[in-house]
Amino acid sequence: MPGTTPATLAEIRQLVNDSRPARNRDGYPLEVRRRVVEWARYGRESGLSFHAIATSVGLSRRTLRAWCGEQGQRAPVLSPAASSSSEAGAWLPVEVEPPPPSLGLRWVTPSGHTVEGLGLNDVVHLLQVVA
Repeated sequence: MPGTTPATLAEIRQLVNDSRPARNRDGYPLEVRRRVVEWARYGRESGLSFHAIATSVGLSRRTLRAWCGEQGQRAPVLSPAASSSSEAGAWLPVEVEPPPPSLGLRWVTPSGHTVEGLGLNDVVHLLQVVA
């Protein structure tokens, strides 16, 4: 990779291994993420795949792509404010839409056949017949 030496790769891989969190939800330290993203930028500029780069540093491809941004072309914003433990690895807000009005219960067989609009008594009867 341009501008780097194999010793740099070994250092980054060791840094990743030494910083691996005991629980996945704890995440990696900000500095580790920053160094890996820099390494990934060099690798991508050299034409390497995310899989090859992730394998070389000891991470999953999915983790590396997340750290590098959705398209893998830019690094995530890693500001000093985001490095506090309360914000590092924080959940993103999600909007949940209510389900559509129910038309009754639905029975789906293992082969994919679907029967919709069943009442509770219908389902109980089906379970008794099938079981």
